[in-house]
Amino acid sequence: MLSHSFSAKDLLKLITYDDYQRYEGIGEKKAKTFELMTEISRLINAEGYKISTVKETSINDNKVFTVSKIEDDFALRRINDSIKRYYKVKQADRNLIINQIIALLQEAIPMSIIKLDLKSFYESIDRYWILDKIKDDTLLSGGSIKILEDFFELDAFSGFPGLPRGIGISANLI
Repeated sequence: MLSHSFSAKDLLKLITYDDYQRYEGIGEKKAKTFELMTEISRLINAEGYKISTVKETSINDNKVFTVSKIEDDFALRRINDSIKRYYKVKQADRNLIINQIIALLQEAIPMSIIKLDLKSFYESIDRYWILDKIKDDTLLSGGSIKILEDFFELDAFSGFPGLPRGIGISANLI
């Protein structure tokens, strides 16, 4: 198992541009931001920490979820960061793909393009199979796995198949 911590220093690295508008206290002053990350770190590292709730909205008849609390957001971000590093997950560069398609289309051979959209893709992924795989690999810490297990057991996901849309970690668990 590799090192995985929820320290304030590690959480500071996960702050995004949107966080400055979304969360009060981030970006006002370095000391205040560090103090906020220290408090978030303390909450996540506390015995019995669980992601408490998620908000559910609907976009184009799809259920989309977001976490409700800042500490839950940063806990999932930290786990997501570890998954990307340990499993070497890298999202495809859309611009690179488009340039490759353009280059292929300029070739003098006959071809066709088929555009596909997988309906309910996230909902079709078995999250328990993925959790079992992560447990078997032992790359994530026991605490991170426990947070993920508790997260997927939230009431909002009961009767809900697959991975939740809107949660950043879902894209990297596929």
